Amino acid sequence: MPSPNPPPTRSGRPWLVATLAVFLALGWAGGILLGGADRFAPHWFYGPILLGASAFGFRGAAAVAAAAGILAGPLLPADVAAGSAQPVTDWVSRLAWFLAVGQAMALVMGRRLHAERQLHQSRKTVTALTERLWQQHAEDGVRTRLEARVRRALRGDRLRIVFQPIVDLRDGRVRGVEALSRFDLEPRRDPNLWFEEAGRVGLGVELEILALRTALRKADLPGGLFLSVNLSPAGMCSPAFMDVLAEAEPRALVVETTEHQAVDDYATMAAPLEALRASGGRLAVDDAGAGFASLRHILELGPELIKLDRELVRHVDDDPARRALATGLIAFAEELGASIVAEGIQTEAELDALRALGVELGQGFFLCRPLPLAELALDEGGHMPALVG
Repeated sequence: MPSPNPPPTRSGRPWLVATLAVFLALGWAGGILLGGADRFAPHWFYGPILLGASAFGFRGAAAVAAAAGILAGPLLPADVAAGSAQPVTDWVSRLAWFLAVGQAMALVMGRRLHAERQLHQSRKTVTALTERLWQQHAEDGVRTRLEARVRRALRGDRLRIVFQPIVDLRDGRVRGVEALSRFDLEPRRDPNLWFEEAGRVGLGVELEILALRTALRKADLPGGLFLSVNLSPAGMCSPAFMDVLAEAEPRALVVETTEHQAVDDYATMAAPLEALRASGGRLAVDDAGAGFASLRHILELGPELIKLDRELVRHVDDDPARRALATGLIAFAEELGASIVAEGIQTEAELDALRALGVELGQGFFLCRPLPLAELALDEGGHMPALVG
């Protein structure tokens, strides 16, 4: 936003210099036409001297005063008709007076200009503070609305869990399920946006733990199947996660952590990982292949499962670059003793390509969409009708 009422500035614009020159010339010409210094009062020259002082400061005032003193002095006869020159003492004293008036005017104008600049800066500061206050007020309003919306999502009846089978690609048996959150409230949107919004207002961990507790309560799985849940590093390091592990019955729990959540200090995850594994649980690194961070997660955390990112799985059957990267990650996982899970399988061609690469586990819409647990129709052995041929 432009600053209101900008202060005047001293400028060397040519038109102003030309104006001063015209004024001085007119003063001198007037003195000649009126008959000389004896018949001409030099008051005309104070105008350009004051203008030069206000426009150009001390140096401008001195230059204009000197020019005026010469024009009204040695260059202006005392009597034009008689051709007599002015006494030196007359024009020298007039020159001294012009210089004094010019410097006094420059001092006054300088102080005024300084005061106006200070006033202008104060106005700018007040304007900036006012704008910042309005911005903060608007941000507080947005945050208040977001927090109210997230708190509605935190009500137990607004969050439901669906489950997507994780299938053994070799024999078609379901080995586990991933718990995915769904929110039954407006606005209808991707569940990830609810968790991102909760993080913005400081309620991200609280919403994650609610989803974890809900998944554990709803997941009445046949024996031998594992339950996979998503947690950020912050959620894993929270006291609430340790409480959940202490309260939950021993079960095959897999916690997925993604590369999209930064880990500032991997040492802080040692205690929750130890507690998870002590309870029979395992760690999975999600979105492997989506960036460097996931590889660092793998090296630092030593997960039992590595989940290939869905963008890597997409077109793995006909994209040599994707297939080469997947092959490298599969070999990497084998060296670490970890199992590979391919996410986002959408076509039979992708499924066949992953099988050929030796991928052990997979999930995706081609195999089964996320459903309420009752609709999965899992039998006691973990089989599901017509999953993989």
